[in-house]
Order: sequence, then structure tokens, then C-alpha cells
Amino acid sequence: MPIDTISAYLRSYASIGIGVPRVKGSTTRSLANKVDPNAGMGHCLHMSADTQPPSLANETAEAAAESLSLLADETRLKILWALMHSEQSVNALAAIVGAKAPAVSQHLSKLRLAGMVAVRREGTYAYYRACDDHISRMVNLLVEHTSEELAAQAKVNALLAETITQL
Repeated sequence: MPIDTISAYLRSYASIGIGVPRVKGSTTRSLANKVDPNAGMGHCLHMSADTQPPSLANETAEAAAESLSLLADETRLKILWALMHSEQSVNALAAIVGAKAPAVSQHLSKLRLAGMVAVRREGTYAYYRACDDHISRMVNLLVEHTSEELAAQAKVNALLAETITQL
């Protein structure tokens, strides 16, 4: 594998501090620098010092942080992911996410109160579905991004392992 390919991977991952295994006490950035001294210049948004960021109201920031904190739970994220693809009952969701029905019900309650899921009752059964298109798009993007990052990280780790064994 060409060193510039390895270097490109290292630059992109060293800049965010993930994906590069530590070798004999080396830091992520120092390993990247051994391959390319310009490492650490990854995918960052660069703005001039003259550019002022748009303001974010405290109320908006607080509400957004609350939404993100709800999604920071692995079980809730799995529940929401399943509901983005089809309507489900509590028991079906419990089987999908590998949790007990009462725990899933508690998570659904929080998601419902936040307006992320809606419930439809049919007799004694309740069926849940994702109802906030913004949240669904965000979760979709997050899952897509994370999948790509994990695949790239695995590729970097394999390339590094191969390179280290050749040294």
C-alpha cells in the first residue's frame, strides 16, 4: 500500500484523535507524523478570523442539547431506528433491541414526551412510530456517518498493522 494512502488516512483520523492504534507509547498524532509530518490537517472547517458565527439563543441551544441527550442512549437510538423503518409494538421493539418490555416502554415514554415518536392504539395494543422528520433525518445521517467512520477506521487500523509488521 502506498505511503501516501496511509498518510491520507492518518491525517483525517489523527485530526480528530481516533482510529490509530497506539504503539509503544506513541500518541495518535505522533504516529501520524512519523508517516507524514503534515498529519493533523484533516477535515476541518476553516473560517477566517474576521467571520463571526451566527448567534445561537440559549433557549435553542438548551432544547437542542436535550434532544441530543435523549438520542445519546444506545437503547433509545435503536428504538428510534426501528421506528423510522416501521411501526412497532412495545413487545416487538423489545425483541428488536434486546431489552425487556418495561424498559422499552420507559424509553418510549421519554421519546413520546419529546415529540420524537407517536402512538396509535388499536384495541388493547399500542403501536409506535417515528414522527419527527428532522430527528429521523438526523439519526439517519448520524448512522450513515458513523458506519463510514467505522469502516474507514478499520481500514486505517489494518493498514497500520500491515505497515508496522513490515517495519
